[in-house]
Amino acid sequence: MKTKFSYLYTSSLGIGFVPFASGTWGSLVGAITYFILLSYISLPAMICITVLGVATAIVTSNHVIPDKTSDPKHIVIDEVLGMWVTCLFMPLSSGIGWYILAFVLFRILDITKIPPINSLEKLHGGIGIVFDDLAAGVIGGLILLVISLTLATS
Repeated sequence: MKTKFSYLYTSSLGIGFVPFASGTWGSLVGAITYFILLSYISLPAMICITVLGVATAIVTSNHVIPDKTSDPKHIVIDEVLGMWVTCLFMPLSSGIGWYILAFVLFRILDITKIPPINSLEKLHGGIGIVFDDLAAGVIGGLILLVISLTLATS
């Protein structure tokens, strides 16, 4: 049971098993689920769910990796959560344009793995799988925050 749940969770209900661009699909699922969830819950509740999701992702990722150094393509919960972290920095009344910008920024940062993201990816196990995407989410979110503050002051 533990392994079935771990595969379902880490693959985001199977999205990670799409044969191409699984990280992009996971990020898209992240943007969509963030939008849907934020329609029903408050921002503080979303932050709590994200933190719980991260803890669960670290533990469940350790159940599905063959060794502590691999990051299988089917694990996309890290992209979902990284996307959520990016979106946490958007203005509350964000339209589709903000979601597209968040998605593009996150994907660029997740794919290019600029420092310090690349060093976090080298951590072993579930922590390494999840933390590099969280770092990409924070950096992408900070870029969004700077853009939104710049627009607000102009």
